[in-house]
Amino acid sequence: MREAVERRGEKPAFAHRNDYPCTNGNAYSPIAPPFVLSTNHASRNPSKQMSVAFRRESDEEHLEPKFELPIPPGPNLVTKRGYALVEARHDAIEAQLTSELTEDERKKVLREARYWRHQLASAQLAPIPDGATVSFGTRVTIIRDGTAHTLDIVGHDESDPASGRIAFTAPLARAMLGAEAGDEVEFAGSDTPVLVSGITVLDD
Repeated sequence: MREAVERRGEKPAFAHRNDYPCTNGNAYSPIAPPFVLSTNHASRNPSKQMSVAFRRESDEEHLEPKFELPIPPGPNLVTKRGYALVEARHDAIEAQLTSELTEDERKKVLREARYWRHQLASAQLAPIPDGATVSFGTRVTIIRDGTAHTLDIVGHDESDPASGRIAFTAPLARAMLGAEAGDEVEFAGSDTPVLVSGITVLDD
């Protein structure tokens, strides 16, 4: 039947899989249409081959990056007590560097040492306040939501909210700076204004 179609000048219809032309030069082949599906999936995505070729064998690539300890913004104001704390921490870290440390331990200690070196070098001893207003170096008694609290306004490295010492850059401290005893200040974390009931100078 194919011969009869060809004699009429028509293009034969390949109705059977054995009728597909072969690309290897033979007349016909039992291999269906003249294209080959690659079984090498990696060849379809060269980037995968590239990533495997350049992959490191160690597990370090999966570790979290070690960032420098953040330096607090603004001036590094300190009280006398705060300066002594920074100096003591600096000296303790420097002493650790003279001891036997593994490579990882040394990296960690050096990271802390860079922070405390900066903090000690940039420390500015704040002038003693007069206690007339809330300022750096004062102890403030406040009434917040009906409860009395006593807060010391100190530097970043001296701050310890659990012990009632807050940094002068903390939101509540910023809201109170400049207030006098008897003033009420608005604070976003309180449903009612915060009453400043007393101010004294810290005794370092």
